[in-house]
Amino acid sequence: ACYAMCHPFHPVSKITDLVAWNLYLGWYVPGLFLNDLFLKFYHWKYPGRCLGYSEYGAEGMPNLHSAKPRRGDHSEEYQAKYHEYMLECFARHPFLWSTYVWNMFDFAADGRDEGGKHGENQKGLVTIDRELRKDAFYLYKAYWSKDAFVHLCGRRYVDRAEEVTKIKVYSNQPLVALYVDGKLVEQNGSRVFCFEVPISGVHTVTAQAGEYRDEITIKKVAEVNKDYLFVKEGDIVNWFDKEDLRKDCYSIGDTLGEIAKSPEANAIVQRLTAKASASRGDV
Repeated sequence: ACYAMCHPFHPVSKITDLVAWNLYLGWYVPGLFLNDLFLKFYHWKYPGRCLGYSEYGAEGMPNLHSAKPRRGDHSEEYQAKYHEYMLECFARHPFLWSTYVWNMFDFAADGRDEGGKHGENQKGLVTIDRELRKDAFYLYKAYWSKDAFVHLCGRRYVDRAEEVTKIKVYSNQPLVALYVDGKLVEQNGSRVFCFEVPISGVHTVTAQAGEYRDEITIKKVAEVNKDYLFVKEGDIVNWFDKEDLRKDCYSIGDTLGEIAKSPEANAIVQRLTAKASASRGDV
């Protein structure tokens, strides 16, 4: 697995028979289309090499929502939009030997403070307590599961300020019927079914595919619910890219060889190494 900074021409990427990249194009880097460009370029340059995606994903918080989801808003809707694109992208490039979604569950990450929640990476399709399945989870179910189902997205996006709202349904069935306050709309599709629905008050929305159904309630409001918004303080960055390191101190920016030149600093490193070796073994 190579990280983004390991470019396709890097000698490290040619050591193994199989190679894959951890790429978050469309999340840490703007432009979902860059995934297509990378895959096309690599396969054109190295048509005989096996290529995979060893990590890809986007953060999604079930309490944050948007009618127009954008990169960096941490909304449940953008996470779903991101994964919709990625699964279509992978289908356009059948030469991939592997793709690994990051991640099944939100997980502890002490150095992170993104989306307004400290200490977690929220790229999971399921929350850290394994209790809540985000909308993107059901997108993968539509692609991968043979168990018939229908899922209405946006059940936590109740208050909607737009005059016409988008209703999205994930299902592995060929026909989805959408009922808005009992009024029927039908649509053929594949996995992702999108409907434009005018709203004026409180509405009951029901999706049905054969004997399978799902239901949500949405409400027209005058203004965007501020609880749905993430106040962005900066661009999305990796934790190791945003350290404000002091120039007069040793840090993760220095190699062990450079630190060893200082007897005092080297002594600290040796004590830490000995402590780690004693508790973990010779790792």
